[in-house]
Amino acid sequence: MHTVTVDERVELVSLVFRLAGLFSSTIHRTETPHHEKLELHFKQHKRHQAMKAAKKFKLYLPQIPIYALHLAKHGEDFVFVPRAYMNLAPLYKDNSLLNPIVAAQFTPLLNDFYQATQFGAFFHAHSIFYEKQASAFAENYYHQIDLAWFSKYIDPTRLRCVFTPSLACGNFGVAVAEAWYSVVSEGMATVHEICHLFANPIAEQWYEQNPAFRQLCDEPMAKWLPYERGVSMATEYVTRSYDILYQVQHGDELATLLQQEQANGFPHIEQVYNMVKELP
Repeated sequence: MHTVTVDERVELVSLVFRLAGLFSSTIHRTETPHHEKLELHFKQHKRHQAMKAAKKFKLYLPQIPIYALHLAKHGEDFVFVPRAYMNLAPLYKDNSLLNPIVAAQFTPLLNDFYQATQFGAFFHAHSIFYEKQASAFAENYYHQIDLAWFSKYIDPTRLRCVFTPSLACGNFGVAVAEAWYSVVSEGMATVHEICHLFANPIAEQWYEQNPAFRQLCDEPMAKWLPYERGVSMATEYVTRSYDILYQVQHGDELATLLQQEQANGFPHIEQVYNMVKELP
């Protein structure tokens, strides 16, 4: 049975960017007693060089778990290891944290923060809390998912689930060479994030090769959404369509699901859903 873990790398990088103020203006920010503990315990380190560097990056939320899961721990230090990630190449530019040159500059600061704050000791001291959080998430959500359903699209044995009590500001699908991760802070998004792993390449291909699909993804948004127009909307449309397909094949009502996504700001979801259904 697949397990759910809390990953030290994700918790560490999430903390750095939380202290740097990244999450202060997002409508998706969630505050819990654990976040209050993080703020209280680490507040004296808000002027660390890692915070100053973090504020310079053109960073958006998905980069946090992507960067974190590309870190390998050697002894007590982390090393950024560029690996095969299906959406990483476009991000290797400017001052993105996923640019290996920028990562090589930032990672030593992250290591210094890790040592100066004794984050490893903090993480270990809260291991029981993390285990309880991960176990509850696994029991209430992850183990309820029909992972075999995804075998048509990906190898389910390569799936990994990371529950993050520190980030709590979005949910993400991350492919890292040997494994496919769903990094989640809430249960209902898990299927969606798994779908991203195989839906994104389809969406990117359609966006490049299908003018009609590209046009609907480039339309001005009817409401505020945390995505850029273009390929980001393309990946959301296709991923949400596969999510709907999963739900429908597990007993939910198609019309209701389509209406929900239309209300969420995806007016063409039925059209894209029908495109997804026609795929072999």
